[in-house]
Amino acid sequence: MIGSLVGLAAWAQVPVKDSEPEASEEIIVVGDAVEQARQAVIDDLVDLGFDRVRERSGRVVLKHGTTWRGKIVLYEDGFLKHRRQGVRVVEGPAKELPKGTRWLPCIIVPTACVRVGATVADRKLNAVRSRTMTAITPQLRTLGDRMADAAVASNLELLPDALEALWIEGRPLGGGSPLATFRARRADLLSFWESRTETKWGEQVRGAVEAYVSEVVQHSDHPFVQREVARFNETTSSSRPFPFP
Repeated sequence: MIGSLVGLAAWAQVPVKDSEPEASEEIIVVGDAVEQARQAVIDDLVDLGFDRVRERSGRVVLKHGTTWRGKIVLYEDGFLKHRRQGVRVVEGPAKELPKGTRWLPCIIVPTACVRVGATVADRKLNAVRSRTMTAITPQLRTLGDRMADAAVASNLELLPDALEALWIEGRPLGGGSPLATFRARRADLLSFWESRTETKWGEQVRGAVEAYVSEVVQHSDHPFVQREVARFNETTSSSRPFPFP
């Protein structure tokens, strides 16, 4: 059985050549692609007038040079928010004074040192938001794709052990009490396959399950039988049937 698992390394991917990296190295490459895509989003925002202010706890904050145009918060998971900047205290306008003392005129005219970004009308701010999102949507979409690629790559790396634990030990793929019979374990394989999203990433996981069934389950003492798969395909919510090995 262990020998049959070796063939699963290429699940739903281009066959691996001797010169290609191992799975762990591939994950690093995917991770680099995520960072490149994230930086592309930030670069687009900088081109739109947003300055990178800080990065904290996985969040990147960029504020527009024109205060009322707001700020962007880019989260680690790719989620993005366009918010108001609110009140900002800035250095005073007395440029002839030594740096660090230009705030002194603010004692006399406090409003000279305060910029308020929260008073702009919603309609005006929403128009800026719309234009900003239109400009960066392609890069955001690419970032989402790269993050999904990374998540699938990570899941595919862990999936062989999960499939083996289900088939040998009866541990359900979704968690829960052990499954005592192989009939129940085969049903769990089908249920897990059906629950995957019908996207290119979900199809990669489905392909991995199909490969496991073909390489391992069908060579065991408890394989799927044709009528079992046929019954599943009659009721499945999937847009395509589970292929009988």
